[in-house]
Amino acid sequence: MRTTSKVALVTLGLAGLGIGGFKLFQPQIATALLTRVVADRVGRDATHGLPDGLHVVLCGTGSPLPDPSRAGPCTLVIAGKRLFVVDAGEGGARNLTLMGMPTGRVEALLLTHFHSDHIDGMGPMLLMRWSGKPNMAPLPVHGPSGVEQVVAGFNMAYALDNGYRVAHHGPAIMPPGGVQPTQNAPNIAAIEMPIATIPVAAAPARTRAPEPAASTAIPSIASAASR
Repeated sequence: MRTTSKVALVTLGLAGLGIGGFKLFQPQIATALLTRVVADRVGRDATHGLPDGLHVVLCGTGSPLPDPSRAGPCTLVIAGKRLFVVDAGEGGARNLTLMGMPTGRVEALLLTHFHSDHIDGMGPMLLMRWSGKPNMAPLPVHGPSGVEQVVAGFNMAYALDNGYRVAHHGPAIMPPGGVQPTQNAPNIAAIEMPIATIPVAAAPARTRAPEPAASTAIPSIASAASR
């Protein structure tokens, strides 16, 4: 009994020291963990070393229905050293960051249409792009008729948050010019793009996916029509 009591007392004492030490050094521990996460994820550039050409990254393939394994529709197109995003479903920007894609280099966002699941991730996409470089100019958003209304709504919804970000992180990380330098230059700029039938000549393409997803080759197609 005495031996058991001594072991219990020692165990409780060590636990108390551990809890006390954690509380004492909690800020330092949190800072160290945050620094490690930032270094591992935000500073990565998965496009480095890619051969010159056209690359497509699927950052979201879900639908409006909840799916824990899929983000909303989102596609990153890498053309040489240039980056463009097609649609911005919820979770797409997060996936791009987790995959090590340099969101700060995204030059423009193309919205194919305005279904909610194709646009509800525009806020995070803006934030990741704004802070990733950091950018000094708003993100151009291209889309069909009505894109101005969609963009105006997001600008209004995120106006207060933009100010909070600049005040909290500082202009060196979140430059005001990246969101709203003047009343006439909002955080995202709408550019209407007429949608018409465009003939497309397709070339052979190969896909590569991480395990356990399947990978396949797309056969050559002489021509196709796209809207």
